[in-house]
Amino acid sequence: RRSADAAFRFFTYLIATALILSATVVVFVQTPFGRSVITSQVLKLINGQINGTFECDDIRIDVFHGIVLVHPRLSVNGSDVFKARELSVSYDIASLIGHTTAINSLSIVAPTVNLIRFENGQWNLDELLKPSDTTTTTPSQLVLRIRDVVLSSGSINIDDRTMARGDGTTFDPLHLALRNVELRLGVLLDL
Repeated sequence: RRSADAAFRFFTYLIATALILSATVVVFVQTPFGRSVITSQVLKLINGQINGTFECDDIRIDVFHGIVLVHPRLSVNGSDVFKARELSVSYDIASLIGHTTAINSLSIVAPTVNLIRFENGQWNLDELLKPSDTTTTTPSQLVLRIRDVVLSSGSINIDDRTMARGDGTTFDPLHLALRNVELRLGVLLDL
């Protein structure tokens, strides 16, 4: 009987400690200091995986609902490839358990995307990702469902410098400047 009571007390304390630690983490990521720590760690992690620089002014995290990146910017060789006023991801935390990740919405406000093909035939994004350290990978069982992708007030610039610019009388998709782009779509990806 005494050992059963001791085991019950131990597991009660263990669960209480886990709940208190979880609550502390949730509160910590809401403070300015916590957001600063999270922002620097996330940027360090992302920049370690790319041949470029990813920056943002702030990362706001609501553990149960989503993440907002304020003024995200991606540059390669000193040239902006992507920047936006805000990038937000809203998710359902219950769906993160298992093999399906359900993102309720991915919203990008006022993005500017610059795609440049240089004279040597390389695009500015060709070598953005660093090569993987592993040579063998097992196929992922992850299913990614993005219910809603919203791009609002966007700009897309494409400049293919291997081709001469047209005279302006015909559509030239390789020298394109789109403004006020609005896009809404849903996606199902098996990764």
